[in-house]
Amino acid sequence: MSNDLIVSSNEELVQATGAPALLDKIRPHWQAKSLIDRVRRLLEVDPSSACQRLLNAAIHDLREKVVVAGIDIAAEATNQHKLPPVSKAEDIENYSTARLIDLAYRMGLLTRPEWRRVCRCYEIRRDLEHEDDEYEAGVEDCVYIFKTCIEGERFGRIPMI
Repeated sequence: MSNDLIVSSNEELVQATGAPALLDKIRPHWQAKSLIDRVRRLLEVDPSSACQRLLNAAIHDLREKVVVAGIDIAAEATNQHKLPPVSKAEDIENYSTARLIDLAYRMGLLTRPEWRRVCRCYEIRRDLEHEDDEYEAGVEDCVYIFKTCIEGERFGRIPMI
């Protein structure tokens, strides 16, 4: 068997996936934030942490989009779909991540397929956060999070970060 098929490090494997190039697709508003710079630096040494930070940025961006869409719309969606009530922007800041994703879907900010992908990313991030002997993140998990959070085609109406 040829040694040409063996990737020698996580860094090379991550580079081969194209994940670093995806970072260039992030909107300029987010490119300027130190969090994205931290993701770039972490990606080379700790892809798992980079994914967690990237999803955190996407969730923060989603919080901003809910507020921009309107607290009145958010309040109506929470009422109709039995989510925790929202009456002011600060309520959105205190919303759990899982509920925020549901709220964005119920407000029409995410389509059902987008909602499912973001929910799966959140599950992966939780797994990455609590890595132990039972779960070890694979590069495919990182690529899934990067593609879901960054690629404009998936979130064409309202791109994530």
